[in-house]
Amino acid sequence: VILLLNSLMAIPSDIEAYTAVLRPKVEVYLSCCAPFAGKLTDQGAILSKAFLEVVPKYLALSHLCSAPSRIQSDYQQLFKPLVDSISAISDVASSVNKDDAQFNKLMSVKSASEALNWIMVSPKPASFVKECSDQSLFYANRVRKDGNDDDKAWVKGLLQLLTTLQEYIQEYHPSGLMWRGQTKPVGSSSSGDLASLLSQISLGGGSSGGTLASVSARLSMSDATDAYISEVGSKVDAFVSACAPYGDELAKLAALFSKCAKEEIPKYLNLAESHSAPQQAEYQTVFASLTNVLSEIASQAEANPRSAHFNQLMTIKAGSEAFTWILASGRPYDFVKECSDQSLFYANRVRKDGGEQEKEWVKAFLQLMTAMQNYIKEYHASGLMWKGKSKVGASGGAPPPPPPGAGAPPPPPRAAAAPPADASAAGGAGDPRAALFSQLNAGENVTKGLKKVTDDMKTHKNTSLRAASTVPASASKPVSGSSGPKPAAAVVVKPPRMELEMEKKWVIENYKDETLTVEIASMKQSVYMYNCSGTTLVVKGKVNSISIDNCKKCGVVFDDLLAVVDLVNSKSVQIQALAKMPLLNIDKTDGAQVYLSKDCLDCEIVSAKSSEMNVLVPKDDGDFTEFPIPEQFRTVYNKAKNKLDTSCSESLG
Repeated sequence: VILLLNSLMAIPSDIEAYTAVLRPKVEVYLSCCAPFAGKLTDQGAILSKAFLEVVPKYLALSHLCSAPSRIQSDYQQLFKPLVDSISAISDVASSVNKDDAQFNKLMSVKSASEALNWIMVSPKPASFVKECSDQSLFYANRVRKDGNDDDKAWVKGLLQLLTTLQEYIQEYHPSGLMWRGQTKPVGSSSSGDLASLLSQISLGGGSSGGTLASVSARLSMSDATDAYISEVGSKVDAFVSACAPYGDELAKLAALFSKCAKEEIPKYLNLAESHSAPQQAEYQTVFASLTNVLSEIASQAEANPRSAHFNQLMTIKAGSEAFTWILASGRPYDFVKECSDQSLFYANRVRKDGGEQEKEWVKAFLQLMTAMQNYIKEYHASGLMWKGKSKVGASGGAPPPPPPGAGAPPPPPRAAAAPPADASAAGGAGDPRAALFSQLNAGENVTKGLKKVTDDMKTHKNTSLRAASTVPASASKPVSGSSGPKPAAAVVVKPPRMELEMEKKWVIENYKDETLTVEIASMKQSVYMYNCSGTTLVVKGKVNSISIDNCKKCGVVFDDLLAVVDLVNSKSVQIQALAKMPLLNIDKTDGAQVYLSKDCLDCEIVSAKSSEMNVLVPKDDGDFTEFPIPEQFRTVYNKAKNKLDTSCSESLG
């Protein structure tokens, strides 16, 4: 089965490999079932469909979506098509009794079909398939022992299928199915249940399904706007309805609040799907429409301090600041929580001084703020992700620029010209250097021209001078062409990014105070971590190499390493190897804690221009022994060998 992909998106290598290696084994197994007919053939057809239709769709879905939620209801919905296939295989086996001639074969297939659950298993799905294969052998060995050549060929076909599946998983998904996309596989109002969503991915030659690219586009739009409208929009409508009984003053402010929530925010969510992140200098232009509405909310709320609804107006004003979460990075949901807490100052007054209607009003407002916070935590936990490549403003999707304001301030006045040189000093008296040397050659008479300082001029003898005197500021000398100090350059805060480039290199950059996990699908993949702070990175699977550059207070834990870990230009970094680590390079780093495993005690560590490095070696009781890496060295010239001998300082052992 080959996924029909358009020219804009090639077939992912893991899906192509799955089809190439599993289809022949499934066909061989079906041919081995043919001599027996009956229920074994029916069961084989279900098994074939599960292998060649259901599982490839999940592989395709993993390229579109992020990892599913571990909530039981979401998991049941997500994997229902697969579970139904396995249940159908089990039902066929359960429909016969032990005396049936095909009982052992049917039960063997039932145990083997459990291996299809590997897509839900981590971190070692290949081992899980091996366990299922071993369980199926309990019945398969009976078939092989008591059967003829056809029975033995059937057993061989089934076991070859399971072995091939195990080898494929070990090659492409050693740590479990890796979900590479950004969108959520369930929970979107437009996508419905997963059975409907999977049916959109075309398998075979029909025209009813969609390509991987078209389904990806639909999923992206669903997550960008539909999920927001579904989770937040209804709460906004409920809050606007709660404002209606309080007259036009509150209703107008609620309408502006609703405009921010249901018009401005979805506009920027869609904009982020097709554009790259704007520069900080462009924020005023890009987010002008949102800031204009927020300014209008603030001005209307503060217009009438004597209003009977003043506390409600100020509650809305404080809460509206939460809409600027789209400019925040790191943890924007915490920012929304802060805005919600600030609005409680006025909301509690409303609740305290009002009746049941006011309490319901406060309840509706807080439910809205909570819904917004939950949405952001689910879909934009590290800030609004700008996924496109085109610049904001380069195409028609960008918001209009703000109206022109006052002109730019005039340039600073030019500095005054330097005063002309004293004519008497420059001309008529000859070379001024000759006059200087003549004075120096005057001997004792060189001081005759100096004035005597009397006691009444000395501050340490004349207290009146010491009490009243001030030191005049020296006049600054004008510099020709100077225009004053240059303004400091604006600090550009780049958005966090984690993506797989060219199916070979994981790039993780600009994260702060996060815990991230990378699933390695192939030993050819490497990891590059750059400009992160307070972040813990967990690398699952066997990775080719890991590079850590310009990071502070970060930790990296990995399962297995093929080549090398490079630690460069960083501070206070912890590295832990759970299995092999052949080589570690440390360069220009202050503070490195390296935790070795029992499998990598032969690791080679090369350090240069670094300090505060420690290696922790495991003991039998599970604790670690800490050893410092030398930083100070002693070098002497060896006259006998005509070379320099360098050794560690004795204080460092």
